[in-house]
This record gives sequence, C-alpha cells and structure tokens, in this order.
Amino acid sequence: MLRNVAKVGGAAVLCGGVGSYSWARKTMGADAVDRIITFDKMAVPAVAEYKYWEARCEKLPKKIPWLFPPVPVEEEDRHYEELHRKYAPQLLDVYMKLGGFYYKSGQKVASNMGGFVPKIYQDVCQPFLNDIPARDPDEVRAVVEAELKRPREEVFKTWEEKPIGCASIGQVHRATLMNGQKVVVKVQNPEAERTFNGDVFALKTLMDVAMPQLSVAFDEIQKQFATEFDYRGECRNAIEIRENLKKAGYKDIIVPEVYPELCSAKLMVMEEISPSIPLHHALDEQAAQMAKQKGVSKEDFVAAEKARIEAEAQRLPKEGKGM
Repeated sequence: MLRNVAKVGGAAVLCGGVGSYSWARKTMGADAVDRIITFDKMAVPAVAEYKYWEARCEKLPKKIPWLFPPVPVEEEDRHYEELHRKYAPQLLDVYMKLGGFYYKSGQKVASNMGGFVPKIYQDVCQPFLNDIPARDPDEVRAVVEAELKRPREEVFKTWEEKPIGCASIGQVHRATLMNGQKVVVKVQNPEAERTFNGDVFALKTLMDVAMPQLSVAFDEIQKQFATEFDYRGECRNAIEIRENLKKAGYKDIIVPEVYPELCSAKLMVMEEISPSIPLHHALDEQAAQMAKQKGVSKEDFVAAEKARIEAEAQRLPKEGKGM
C-alpha cells in the first residue's frame, strides 16, 4: 500500500536537486524552498528505504533470483511494518512543524478515505483532525480587528481565546454578540494562503521535472482550495442553502444562521449549534452501528468495506465504467 505512496512521494522529494538552489529560491520563493527542504530531510531517507525494500522484495527476485532469493510474505510484511513505525512519527513531526498544505495532507492521511494508507500512519496522524496547534491570540485578534475595521470588543461581548477547533487554513472561536446571541467565529490564519500556494507551487515545479503526468493533480489542488481562502463564498453558500431548505420544508436539517455583515474574506460569523459532534466522530459511530448490525467488529467491517471499494475501483475501469 505505502509502496505506491512512496513511488509518488519519492519523485517529489528525490528531485530536490534538480536545478540550482538559487534558481529555486528565485522561482518559488525562499520560504517555499526552505519548507520543502525541511520536508525532504525527512522524506528522502524514508523513500530510499521504502524503495530499497520494494526492489528487494518484488523486483530483484524476479530479475536476478540467483542473487536475491524470494522474500517470504511474512518477512516482507515485517520489514514494511518496521518502516511504518519508524517514519510515521517523523512525518507527524515535520507536517506539524510546516503547517499549511502539510496540515491538509496530514488530515487526508488521518481520514484515509481511499483506504490506501497503512493503519499506523492513519493512527499517528489523528492529531491533524483534532489537535492542530492554535495560533497566537494576538495574531488572531489582529486578523479579526483588521477584517472588522474596529476593536473586537465593539462587536463581541465575550470571546473565548482558546479555539474549539483548528484546521489547515483557520481556527474557530466561541463568542457572544452584543445582543447575547452565541456565535462561532472562523478566523483565517494570516499566512495560510501564502504558505499553501508556495508549498503547492514548489511541489508542482519539482513534479513537472520528475513526473509531468502527475502535475495536473497539483493544478486541481490549487483550483479546489483557491476559494477556501475567501470566506465570503462560504458565507453566501450557507445563506442560500439555509433559505432553500426552509422553502422546501425541511425541518430536521439545521444550517447555522450566518451574519453576513460581520463576514469577510478572512472572517466568518455564524450562530453556534449545540450540542454537536465532529463529522469524523459521527462517521465512526455510524460504522460501529453498521458493524453491530452485521454482527462483526468495527475494524472488520471497515476492512471489508475498504476491500470492496478497492475491488470496485479495479473492476469498473476494466469494464469501461467510472466510480
């Protein structure tokens, strides 16, 4: 599983020497290059070890079996398990240090929606779903007041400095409006857009050299997240969805009321819905309930579903169909 990840990641990290360092700094920006070098210091040794065992277990026994006899499956699994345990914590540390795009990547690993990431990596990266470090309160205040164009105390009667959630782009705080309405306020990290775009551009530039066929993936990433740096689009969408559901008579679906007069590119204010639970917790509970109905453990149920999805993913293209 991670062997496929290593192939893609290896291309990105091992071509770090392509071109001169001065050219890279000029083209991608000093900060973007320094960040990818920090990533490479962890990734290059990891990819080298994964690639070695991939060759030793799969390629070399087929090409020169008299020098490299076949490796038993149990031994192969043991070696990969050791590599997972060695490098998963290092990946967590580097991703946490870099933030931005790497937070988003860590969230993808932790959620493992495609089922291709080894469980050790998924478990180690769980902090990306709940425990991303909060920004300095002074930085948060500066963003809020710059967006509101007035002191925070003129808009909010109370403000909780400790965020209730942090993500790759922003974080959310509880607050109370002057009229007593309880709200949550999403505040964008001041460096989020710059570092995210720099990281994606740096990786894409290297990918253009090493694996041009994958460059389109980074184009899609840029398009997908370009709108996330302007909360006004999310504000409009929330208002439209709320109004449409009301008109359609749906009473069991709650969309928080948004306060557009307080929203801006880097700030979004909406009513607090309580009680509530994170989406991934709800999905986890749903999986446990479905597993109970089938009389199996949650782990066995999830594993069976992943195997079914993987089988479908392999079968449908052969039949000329899409997922």
